[in-house]
Amino acid sequence: MCESKVYLDDDLIVEDAIRIEVEGDKIVIYDILGDRKEINGKLKLVDLKEHKIFINSR
Repeated sequence: MCESKVYLDDDLIVEDAIRIEVEGDKIVIYDILGDRKEINGKLKLVDLKEHKIFINSR
C-alpha cells in the first residue's frame, strides 16, 4: 500500500493518508477510511520513500 503519515509541526495527525489537496492556505487530507481533515498550513516536505508528509502551521 502507499499510504503516508502526515505530521503537523512534527506531531502525527493522520496515520494513513491517501490524498492531499492544497487549496491556498488550506490543506485537505483524506485517509483510507474516507475521513477528511482540513488544516491551515504550508507543505514543508513530502518524502515519498519514507511515506511521510510534513506541514508547518502558520
